[in-house]
Amino acid sequence: MEEVRKVLALIRSLKEEGQTMMVISHDLEHVFAVSDRIAVMRSGRIQAIRRTADVTKTDIVRLIVGDIEESAA
Repeated sequence: MEEVRKVLALIRSLKEEGQTMMVISHDLEHVFAVSDRIAVMRSGRIQAIRRTADVTKTDIVRLIVGDIEESAA
C-alpha cells in the first residue's frame, strides 16, 4: 500500500532527525521496521517494554497474548 509506505518513510525520516514519536500499530512488520523500543499493552496497562534489537516477533506476540507474565522494564 502506497500510503503505508509513505507513513513509514516519514517515521524513518523523523527518526533520523532525532525526533521522538509514539506509533501505535498491530502490524509487527511495521513496528519492527521503524522502532527502537516496543511497549506491549494489555488490558490498558503496559505489559513490557523491550528494545527492538533484543526481541523477536515471537517474543512480542507472547507478551501480547499473555503467554509471558512480565512487568515493564
